[in-house]
Amino acid sequence: MKKIVLASQSPRRRELMQLLNVPFETVSPIGEEFMDLNLPIQKRIEAVALHKAKTGLEKRPDNLIVGSDTVVVIDGEVLGKPTTEENAVEMLKKLSGRTHQVLTSVAMISSSFEKVFTATTDVTFYELDEQEILDYVKTKEPLDKAGAYSIQSGAAIFVKKIDGDFYTVMGLPIGEIHQILKTID
Repeated sequence: MKKIVLASQSPRRRELMQLLNVPFETVSPIGEEFMDLNLPIQKRIEAVALHKAKTGLEKRPDNLIVGSDTVVVIDGEVLGKPTTEENAVEMLKKLSGRTHQVLTSVAMISSSFEKVFTATTDVTFYELDEQEILDYVKTKEPLDKAGAYSIQSGAAIFVKKIDGDFYTVMGLPIGEIHQILKTID
């Protein structure tokens, strides 16, 4: 198998890749993430994941590149990373006491292989009061996370139920990636 390269600087995604027990490297994807709002949500994030993987392939053309993108969706609205603390508070209020979807798209490409897929997990939050939202936002943790929360850290106490793959919510559905790696020579 070709050497695996993760096109991401996310510490969380690097940590998840280590669970696969395969050697890998990381590269920084080139350029801005651009989401084409004319596409359906799943196609939008698949395009971003594929863009990341393709920019990685430009740097490492002899490798298998893994690119991914994660978004939180509620009522058809995509909640990306909050731009301010106030924006994070608004997002968490929208998620409070409700079920939302976390979509992680993955593009796995090489010079001779391309597989793009999206994993979806439903996450239900308990009803959150204003003070716990403010206390969580004060930690700054939500500011670089899709949907303004990190399920494996401070927001773990907000989660009432998960229907789907936990690692999809963390940002990389490693079980599905492992299954695909088994099929590649």
